[in-house]
Amino acid sequence: MEACRKAAEYAQETSDLIIAIEPLNRFESHFINIAEDAVKFIEAVDMPNMKVHLDTFHMIREEDDIPQAVRDTGSHLGYVHACENQRGIPGRGLVPWKEFFLALKEVGYDDCITIESFDPDMENIAKLICIWRKLAGSPEELATEGLAFLKEVYREVYGG
Repeated sequence: MEACRKAAEYAQETSDLIIAIEPLNRFESHFINIAEDAVKFIEAVDMPNMKVHLDTFHMIREEDDIPQAVRDTGSHLGYVHACENQRGIPGRGLVPWKEFFLALKEVGYDDCITIESFDPDMENIAKLICIWRKLAGSPEELATEGLAFLKEVYREVYGG
């Protein structure tokens, strides 16, 4: 924790950098697996530039209630990865997207949301994260279809 505090202090002194702690699923880490633990950790570090980075891929494996985890993170939320449960195209899996976006709206999050996915043709990375099959016809398909879906859900929830 002290090392994170020092890193956050340095980041604050030298830039406007936000350091975000991402809860990872139990198959990738035993350190911080749920949003509640990330919030406790950053509150203990007690630096204004420490935030929580939520990733729906990990959340669907670890959280009992994804929207509630977002609400519990509240003002500590600093960054979001929008991933399907199988790391494929958002909207083609199990993530409760509308409820997720409603919770983001409730906590006042209207910042960056990034699609995070991987291609099995990137062999070194694919092996590390156990991607053995194509999740879309192409990276472009994943990006364009995923973005269109997320924008539609965003419009439905946020309006406009």
